[in-house]
Amino acid sequence: ILEPGLFILAFAILLLTFRDGLVNMLTWWEVPEYSHGYLIPIISLYLLSVRLVTLEQANPAPSLLGVGIVVIGLAGFLLGELSALFIIVQYSFVLTLWGLVLTQVGWRGIKVLWPVLVFLLFMVPLPAFFQFNLSSDLQLISSELGSGMLRLMGLPVFLEGNVIDLGVYKLQVVEACAGLRYLFPLMSFGMLCAVVLRGPAWQRILLFLSSAPIAIIMNSFRIAVTGVLVNRY
Repeated sequence: ILEPGLFILAFAILLLTFRDGLVNMLTWWEVPEYSHGYLIPIISLYLLSVRLVTLEQANPAPSLLGVGIVVIGLAGFLLGELSALFIIVQYSFVLTLWGLVLTQVGWRGIKVLWPVLVFLLFMVPLPAFFQFNLSSDLQLISSELGSGMLRLMGLPVFLEGNVIDLGVYKLQVVEACAGLRYLFPLMSFGMLCAVVLRGPAWQRILLFLSSAPIAIIMNSFRIAVTGVLVNRY
């Protein structure tokens, strides 16, 4: 097992190696869906500090399997650099970090630290094509649910695609209204709550999984309220 100083040195070399992809990722403020990304590393460090005592009690031991994961992560880094796709470099960084930690603490340590490592995934943006498809699907779902809520409120509504026709006015549910700006932050917060919650595993899993439908329903409710305000005022 590496001494703390050597592990910090290895982590610093890792940051230096992946610096281009990480610098590209740090522009979260330019993408509203990921503006919460700056909090993810800070929260991960907090979760790590909370679990250090439990980690010591688990008697961690090094694992050579982590070296193999590091090699796979570095291969992904080379692929990302050669293809000029920062998204591959960014996910490879997380994978390489997982391998480095596994090399250091082994499986017994990973059982303690896995929430910290998995939480880091929330700071990496989704691939553009996947996010576009997800946004399109959420636009349709939000439009359907928003229209349904308006009907429940007694308003006559005609829905055509992503356009909610109120008669005099038409509301268009554009990409910015798809709900991703609610979904991604709320899912990361749901993960955090599930990690810190002291309760049965099924409650923690349910808490995390409920974050997605809550985000979608609340976004649809926002659309419905907008329709009511437009119709009356």
